[in-house]
Amino acid sequence: MTDHYLTIATLGEGLYTEKRSRFLAFAIHVENEEEVKEIVKKYQKDYYDARHVCYAYVLGHGGERTRGVDAGEPSGTAGRPILGQIKSKNLTNTLVIVVRYYGGTPLGAANLGRAYQAAALEALNQAVTEEKIVTKNINISVPYTEVDAIMKILREESTEISSREYDATAQHMTVTIPLNGVELLCERLRNSTLLRFRLRIMMENNITLRPFTPEKDLEIALQLYEQAFPIEERRPAKQWVTTLTSGQTHPWTILYGNSFAGFFILWPMEGFIYGEHFAINSSLRGHGVGSRALVLILESIKKPLIIEVEPPQSSTIAQRRIAFYQRHGLHFCPKVYLQPPYRDSDKPFPLCLMSSDEKFINEQFNNISKQIHRVVYGKTNTAY
Repeated sequence: MTDHYLTIATLGEGLYTEKRSRFLAFAIHVENEEEVKEIVKKYQKDYYDARHVCYAYVLGHGGERTRGVDAGEPSGTAGRPILGQIKSKNLTNTLVIVVRYYGGTPLGAANLGRAYQAAALEALNQAVTEEKIVTKNINISVPYTEVDAIMKILREESTEISSREYDATAQHMTVTIPLNGVELLCERLRNSTLLRFRLRIMMENNITLRPFTPEKDLEIALQLYEQAFPIEERRPAKQWVTTLTSGQTHPWTILYGNSFAGFFILWPMEGFIYGEHFAINSSLRGHGVGSRALVLILESIKKPLIIEVEPPQSSTIAQRRIAFYQRHGLHFCPKVYLQPPYRDSDKPFPLCLMSSDEKFINEQFNNISKQIHRVVYGKTNTAY
């Protein structure tokens, strides 16, 4: 993977005219597919009277995710030439939208492709480009007696400390470093004879999400599901499989490189997203995989995320789990909440709710609870 990439930093606009057809082009910086969808939707609304709103994008530090959309134009005459211009400039995290107002004269496939190409190029030429460095986060836990030695190495390797936490025995730091410096830094830390600390690398750029694919993921996901959750906190296996494939949920597969790392099951609700089950393969826990996956989930949704957690007084594990979500911006709601049982023979289970929007959960707690009970658990009993 490259340690740097080129993207655009400002909006670029272009205009091309061919036989009275006008092609309005816009080059826009984007970070993910969800952002692409929102921006395209906005331009479709703003230019509702146009004949076509075509677009293409390149995403990922290595430009590995691409798409071109013809939006009703003859196949290959719009999306492909737009995409070609983005690639010709070695850009990524870039979206180009070209809006066409028909001038009354057919252009033919060749002229049409050149028109979209020229409009896209003009927009890209007007945008300011910038080179960005790919970084990784390294989390280290260091006994207080050895902090000075660690800090010396960190300064010499030009790292940036992005966060610190403290407990009774050690200082915990998250260190950001350019990708090309990770190997040397880790080698220096591991080879230091003075240091006795825990080192873990958050392989941010190796953690990705993709929609859950039953053919690829179901067997291994079911094994993880049964390992990660006690029986009272999970559905019977057949029911869980039905839930994943019914279309009611938006299940995400978490990948570490090309390997299955876990899953997160989301339920779209009125006004919020409910996260039912979030699990990471046990061999990858403690390596920042869950943390990065949660960040990606939160970045991909536009509504508040609601999750259930065990009450903090139930165990130290529950306290740590709540603290984990709080570090990622979720807010703990202390109001009484009962999780309906997955099986008729079980009793309701006392849990708590957390939300990425504190005001929303405090004001809408009753509505949130009722929706989850009705949609997720199929319960309308007001006793819950």
